[in-house]
Formats: sequence, C-alpha cells, structure tokens
Amino acid sequence: MSVEELPEEGELVLASVDSITPHGAYVSLDEYGGMPAFLHISEVSTGWVRNIERFVRKGQKVVLKVIRVDKRRMEVDVSLKQVTNEERRRKLAEVKKQRKAEKIFQLLGEELGIEEDELLRYMGLFEAKFGTLYRGFEKIVDRGEKAVEGLDLPEPFLKRLVEVVKEKIKPPEVEIAGIVEASCPGSYGIEVLKDALLSSIGRSSRGSVNLIYMGAPRYRLTVRSKNFKLAERLLSSTIERLEGSLRKKGCSFKFTREESRKIR
Repeated sequence: MSVEELPEEGELVLASVDSITPHGAYVSLDEYGGMPAFLHISEVSTGWVRNIERFVRKGQKVVLKVIRVDKRRMEVDVSLKQVTNEERRRKLAEVKKQRKAEKIFQLLGEELGIEEDELLRYMGLFEAKFGTLYRGFEKIVDRGEKAVEGLDLPEPFLKRLVEVVKEKIKPPEVEIAGIVEASCPGSYGIEVLKDALLSSIGRSSRGSVNLIYMGAPRYRLTVRSKNFKLAERLLSSTIERLEGSLRKKGCSFKFTREESRKIR
C-alpha cells in the first residue's frame, strides 16, 4: 500500500478486531485492504477501562476514528471513544449502501459476462466520477441516463446499469415534522379549519405535505422531500400559507417544530 492509499486523520473507518492485548487491540481496516491499525486502551472509553473486552471483542466489527497516521512507518492509530453514536450510525449506513452498490455491479458483471478485472475497472471509473458507487446510483435515480453521459464505459453496460439501479434503488428522502395547534371561533369554525388544513396537504415538485389529526386542537404536520434544503423550503411556505389563511379568519395558530430525520 502506498502513502496515498492511507486513511486520513479524522476519517471514520470500519474495522475488524484481530487480537486483544493488555494495552489495546490490533484491528484491520476493512476499506483499506485489511491494513493493520492499533486501538490503544486509552482510546477505548472516556472512563477507566479495567477489561478492554467489555468494549471490543476479537472478530467484532467496529466503527473507529483515525487519530494518527505515520506515513513514514505506515502506522495508523484509531479511537473508539471519539466516535459519536450519530457518526457510528452514519458510517454503518454508508457501508451498507456501498456493499449494496458493489453487489449490483457484481450481478451485472455475471449477467453480461464481464471479467472481474474489467468490472473493477468499470467500478473505478464510476467512483472517480461520482465519489462513491452509491452516490452515482442516487444521481441515476434522479437524472436517469443523463447522469452517466460522458462516462467512458460500454453503452450496453451503462444502459443495463441504469435499468437495474432504477429498479433496486429508492430515491433519497428526508422528513421534517411538527405539531400544529389551531382552532377557529364561531359555528362554522370547524369547517373553516378543515378547509384550511386540507388545502395545505398534497404533493408538489418539492415533496409532499401530510397532516394527521391528534385530537383537537392538535395536528401533526409532516413534510417529505429528497433533501433537507427542499424540505425546509416546503415547510416554510406551507406554514406561512396555512397561518396566513387561518389568521385572516380569526383563528388561532401555533407550530412547534420536531426533529428532522433522514428516512433513506
């Protein structure tokens, strides 16, 4: 392995625990050809570690953070305690996506009779253009054949790849939600409120808006879109329109934001 192929400090890596010692654990980095790295006992947990095997075991897969890279000695030190729960979740999701993408390439290679070395070359060109295989797949889902225009790969392979990706990969989707509290005075208040709420839901080019009745005067409003930027815009315009409509009719309105989340 060359210096250029070493991981970078601060990078999250998936590793296999090879052996445990009183001073730490030796691991191999899955995404770097099994390159060895060392997890010192001081980097296992924020507290005192009496028994390292309470935290890592031989044969276990763990998400670690690279904290030191000695390019001269080709040595890598990693940390477990510096990895947050969110970073661990995100890394595992990335690994799962990458493996799914690699599997699709392998199946296509078998279907089209492409030799392993040639298929690896295809994957390398694909990653060079998009960064990762799965990111390229997301571009295909979004833009179709236009996403792979100019890519120096055989046309029959690209055509079949686009077909398979569209069949097997769902477009990315995020969700933003919150609680709407609204009520309208008068004998026709319920109808006024109902009309305003119903007019705010539906689908558009930016995503979808939905409302779930939670018991008067509370409703759960959910916005879904392909990224957080679009979802935020859709939420903002929906709340502005809904609040404006209700305030004009003398209705009360309050919106309490909940946490955003990535669905896939």
